[in-house]
Amino acid sequence: PTPPSPTAELQSLLDHASMAVMRTFAAVLLLAPCYYALEAPRLAQRAAGVKRAASPATVSSAAASHGLRPQPPARSAEPKMGLSRTLILTKIAPSVGAVAANCMFLSCFQAVMQVRDKGDMGDLNAIPLVAIAGNTAAWLGYAFATKDPFVFAANFPGLLLGLLYSSTAIKNAPAGARLLVERLLIGYAGILGISGFVAASGVLGTAQQVMGYVANALLVVYYSAPLSTIGQVIAKRSAASLFAPLLLMNTVNGLMWTIYGLATSDPFVWSINGLGAVLSVMQLLLKLIF
Repeated sequence: PTPPSPTAELQSLLDHASMAVMRTFAAVLLLAPCYYALEAPRLAQRAAGVKRAASPATVSSAAASHGLRPQPPARSAEPKMGLSRTLILTKIAPSVGAVAANCMFLSCFQAVMQVRDKGDMGDLNAIPLVAIAGNTAAWLGYAFATKDPFVFAANFPGLLLGLLYSSTAIKNAPAGARLLVERLLIGYAGILGISGFVAASGVLGTAQQVMGYVANALLVVYYSAPLSTIGQVIAKRSAASLFAPLLLMNTVNGLMWTIYGLATSDPFVWSINGLGAVLSVMQLLLKLIF
């Protein structure tokens, strides 16, 4: 057999190195929200303890300076169970949601890497991959408008991965699918650019309202993207194009963000994520049937 040329060996070495870097990066993206999920309750309890400890001293000092008899500190009206419930709904649930969101985006990683190795998309549907990039970019805009670190942590890694997936689809998809991917990316960029301008100008409401409506609209596209091949699934009686790990993580992700949205009374978060969880369950049923 002909020995491989130095150029081929170097290319193979670079390919393996890039794969190792991307896998390490993916692991970091997954572990960072996990760390935050573990640390958030402890930090919140510490902050609450400091506040309770400082409050009586502050009241006593102020009363003494005015010659008044300090009153005993009032007991908190919220029981410990209520504090724990609030902590679970507003801290732990979105932390788990951020982890689930990153798992959701990473569920495609191995399949996309196989596409890059083979140079062929096979049965992998490119539309959900593009929808990841557009959806996460919109929710990052909402995170900036609301200053919500949980929403940011759940979507920034997805934007990076979505761009990687989209570039893979452009390179390896057939001509027709490649053109569709390019048009979708340009469409997403146009929508987000116009939305950002409208949000900054304030002509149609606050930035939170504008980005909330846009993010919800694009999230509908993301959750329903696998349904783009539903006709083929029924006609061929094959659900090979529906990626089960992605659908499963979509369900968990939608459920966690629905809980967080209800706890914080944010309809932009709970309404569409609840619908997304239902859509994902429906697609999982199709996967089981076919």
